[in-house]
Amino acid sequence: MVTKAIKISEENYHWLIHYAADIQKESNKPVSIDAALTTLRSSSIAHLRGTWKMGDQEAEKIISDIHKGWKNWKLSA
Repeated sequence: MVTKAIKISEENYHWLIHYAADIQKESNKPVSIDAALTTLRSSSIAHLRGTWKMGDQEAEKIISDIHKGWKNWKLSA
């Protein structure tokens, strides 16, 4: 394995550490940062379900914006 140094923000680093910890809890075995990134890269978007923390007001705004977009969407003939 090649060792490389990369720059990431403190926020992303902590998120990645927590992500690796969640995988470790599920698998009951040690998980490296590299393994966490591999899991993230190879997973579907459904695997990220529940990782986006939002309030009810934000969810309602997103749904409202989607409905507005659908009303303006026209198919070309």
